[in-house]
Amino acid sequence: MRLAASVADSQDRSALTPHSENARDNRTVGAQEGPQYFAPSPVGGVSERREVPTFSILIPCYQAADTVGRAVDSVLTQTTAPHEVIVCDDGSTDDLQRALAPYAENIVVLHQANRGVAAARNLGLNYASGEFVAVCDADDVYLPTILAELSALAMTRTDLDILCCDAFIEVDGEILGPGRPDPATFIIDDQRVGILQRDFVPGRSAFRRDLLLNVGGYDESLECAEDWDCWIRLILGGAIAGMVHMPLARTRLRSDSLTASRVRVLSGQAAVLRKSLARSDLSKAEREAAMLHFDIIERALHVAKAQDAIRDAAPAEVRRQCLAIAGDPEQPFRTRMKAVSAAVAPRWARRRARRETREDHRILHLES
Repeated sequence: MRLAASVADSQDRSALTPHSENARDNRTVGAQEGPQYFAPSPVGGVSERREVPTFSILIPCYQAADTVGRAVDSVLTQTTAPHEVIVCDDGSTDDLQRALAPYAENIVVLHQANRGVAAARNLGLNYASGEFVAVCDADDVYLPTILAELSALAMTRTDLDILCCDAFIEVDGEILGPGRPDPATFIIDDQRVGILQRDFVPGRSAFRRDLLLNVGGYDESLECAEDWDCWIRLILGGAIAGMVHMPLARTRLRSDSLTASRVRVLSGQAAVLRKSLARSDLSKAEREAAMLHFDIIERALHVAKAQDAIRDAAPAEVRRQCLAIAGDPEQPFRTRMKAVSAAVAPRWARRRARRETREDHRILHLES
């Protein structure tokens, strides 16, 4: 039984600011219109750039021997070649060496004891030498022109530090569509406030390597949402993000892992906002945006924990958690009424919850 809509549906809609015409850059390729670029208006103009940017691609992996080959192959077959491809092995015990053997001459493989995805990314980040670094997870796939399109964006807007694009969402082999079909989810007017209101930077993004090193790389204490924490620190440190509005990768998910990951994702997001609120350099507007988002995440986390309880916990625990939600005036009315129903009839709610095997995968991806 689902108790609530997604966090994204509850966000402060002031984050979705209309894009002004001078912030768009539409370019034409041949007789067809090319991709749209979205970015803040440049301050003081944009300098000319002649050298093409270089991209180091990190592929962190743990027990990914079955999928990593497709990820590596998608990076090596780009129309614009990467500067280097770095596979960051986080202590895998499967047959990773055999999976990577066909690519041995074209990749670098780094190994470490199992310390988590943030540590694996830092391993590659500290080795990388490209101007920009991008991450391709071991179960994801780059489309052939992602580096060409991000390079074109960097050449057009030389002031950008974070280069973004959309990705198709694929669940159990089925492509559901682009993750961010509405370009308004990419914030351009006040990115400092915006990045605290929502994680508007997609996961398939490239960033200036030296800037991320300067802010300390990935926070290895975070179990989840470590990339959003990076975007926050980069943008609050002065970085500017721009986006190519087209899907240039495939984010591949499994339906059996999505529901189980919701509490973990929301807990990670809450930890990131708690960390951000501890900063002393936030403006009043930035602090208010972070506090509002934190409250939304906390309410969503309560609902997610109740949903887990409905599926797995004893009826008494279901009643306790659902009555707490029903008594929270900040929760949407519909959510409170569903919580009342689950508290009154927890076994019925459990049967219904177990029948609902499909989640809104696109929304969950946007929150992660």
